[in-house]
Formats: sequence, structure tokens, C-alpha cells
Amino acid sequence: MVRRKIRLLLLAGSLLTLGTNCRVSSDCLALDSFCSTALLAVAYNRPSAFAYVSNSTVNTVSTYAINDSGQLSAIGTISTGSSPRQIAIHPTNRFAYVANLNSNNVSAYAIDQVSGLLTATGTVAAATGPRSIGIESTGRFAYVVNSGSNDVSMYTIDKSTGALSPNGTMPAASGAWGIAIDPSGRFVYVPNGNVANVTMFSIDQNTGVLTSIGTVAAGTQAGYADIDASGRFAFVGNSTAATVSQYSINNSTGLLTANGSVVSGASVQGISAAPKSNFVYAVSQGTNTIWAFSMDQSGLLSPIGTTPAEAGAVRFAIHPLGNFAYVSNQTAGSVISYRLNPSSGAITTNDSVTSPGAFWVAIAYF
Repeated sequence: MVRRKIRLLLLAGSLLTLGTNCRVSSDCLALDSFCSTALLAVAYNRPSAFAYVSNSTVNTVSTYAINDSGQLSAIGTISTGSSPRQIAIHPTNRFAYVANLNSNNVSAYAIDQVSGLLTATGTVAAATGPRSIGIESTGRFAYVVNSGSNDVSMYTIDKSTGALSPNGTMPAASGAWGIAIDPSGRFVYVPNGNVANVTMFSIDQNTGVLTSIGTVAAGTQAGYADIDASGRFAFVGNSTAATVSQYSINNSTGLLTANGSVVSGASVQGISAAPKSNFVYAVSQGTNTIWAFSMDQSGLLSPIGTTPAEAGAVRFAIHPLGNFAYVSNQTAGSVISYRLNPSSGAITTNDSVTSPGAFWVAIAYF
């Protein structure tokens, strides 16, 4: 038996894409009961990836199909709470969650495994000003950073329905903003802009409850953060300082060790480490550009170039395959797609779509 993504050529001549959770027997490619839902519901070559964009000015999420060239096609919208911010996709790609800054809650959605469209499944209360949301790698726990109350709301996730159940709150510090969770699902990091540091937490593997393990200095107005695919290095964008702070991560304790900083453009927003290569990207809202960096074996960054975005650039979302990326431009009300060169890290503009008040982009890949 093999477990992989395949495409079956049907007798009628159309294609059916099977999800990554399918097992296919060697005898006549017979499908077994492990196959994910709705595999036989369609007989066409459906997209294997979808992009979800939170539209902060109109309180919606737009859904886009991603074609083989990385270009976006709008296929639907759905309502959110007030002033939606960060979107998180569950590791199974079955659920999506949106932090709603002004309605102090989180919207939950089911993702149709064929069409990619969202269906609202309810909301759950957060604290004041939920801005960022992260899900640890096993998909059992979710965490929401509340920038108004400077704390982190904790939730358990129902594996069948995706429903969130409150699991308490933990204090961060003044100006709590972004969130990064290490790939092993054991540690959480929250930059605190007003005090220029990062609060570090460990995750209880049974309950999901966070325990503070200290803070580490960052730059002025530390905001969003990300961790490289190996889980060895972390990066924090410092908006006012116009720098990216670099850290090494202790695999046993989760503690961050400062590793210097590198200059980036003014008003740094989203930070994204490439999933399959040693490159890191930072969005400069002050210059509306994307800064690309190469990362060496010590986690140190070196600038390799900039690429234009549009007004109010916020988020640089990288396709899980590492070959495409998408930037949300809040003021311009657009999302630009780019091609990424996995060898050089270079960025090439692909196309753009309209998305009013586009704030965050998240990608589901089947």
C-alpha cells in the first residue's frame, strides 16, 4: 500500500484528484476506506490549493482557487466578525479560524474538501482585541493573542467538528501582537511591541495550557514572528526599529537566544520563513516592498533584494510547496501573487486580484 497524492484518469477522460490522506491498493488502484471525504463527488481536475483572505474593511473572508501557475481566481466570500485580522488553517486543512479584532471573538469555519469554500460553524469569545491566532502542529490546541488585554486565549479543538472550547488565558505583556508556534508543537512565542520583547511559553502536551518560561529582548515595536521549518531559528519583525531580530531556539527548553538583527524596510509587518528553502521574507509597509533574505546555517540573515508590493502591505503567505507566495495589501485592497525561485530566493510578480481591505492570507493545500 502507498499513501500519496495521485490523479486517476477516469474512463470518461476527466481527472479526479485524490487527497493526501488516501491509500491506494496496487490492484486496479482500488480505493480503501481510509480515503478522505468526497473523493468521488466530482470528476474534474479541482484545484489542490486555496487561499483565504481576511477583508478588514468589509468583514468578510474571500476564498480563491490557486491554479498550477499560482494565480488566484475568486470563488466566494463569507462573513466574519468585526475587523477580521489573522487567519489560521487547521493542520488537517478541514477547518479555518479568524481572529476578529473589534468584536472580540473568533469565527470558525469548515473547509469543503472539494470546492475549498467555507461554511460558518460558529464563534467563540476571546478577550479584548484578538489579533493573531495560531494552531499547534497536532491540531489539538489553538491560541489567540489579544492586543487589547495583552494576553493569550487558549482553546482546545474538537477533532471532528473543529469547534473551539475555551481553556483559560495567560498574560503576555504590553502590546502583545503576533504569535509563532514551533513545528514540534511544544513552544509558543508572542512579541510584545510596547515593551520590545518576546514572551516565551511551553505547551502542556496533555492539556494545551501555556506556562511562561521567560522573555527575551526584541526591537522597538516588535510585531509578527515566524520560525523556520527546522524549528531551530525564530525571527521577529520590529516595526519602528525597521529591523528583523534573529534567535536560535533551544530544542529542549524552548528558550530563545538573541542572535543579532538585520536591517529591513520601515514598518515591518509579516515575517515568513520559506517551508522548503533557507530564505526568509519581511513585509515593509513603510516602503510597500518585500525584503528577501538568505539564511545561513547559524540562522543569520543576509539581504538579497526587494520586490514591490502595494499600499498597506501586511502579510507574505508562502505556498506550502514553496514555489508561490501572496501579499495582502490592506490600503490598496488587493492580493498580489508571486513566483518564488527555490534556489535563489528571488521573487517575481505573477498577478493580482482585488480584495477590499485585504489583511491576512492563509493557504490550505490538499
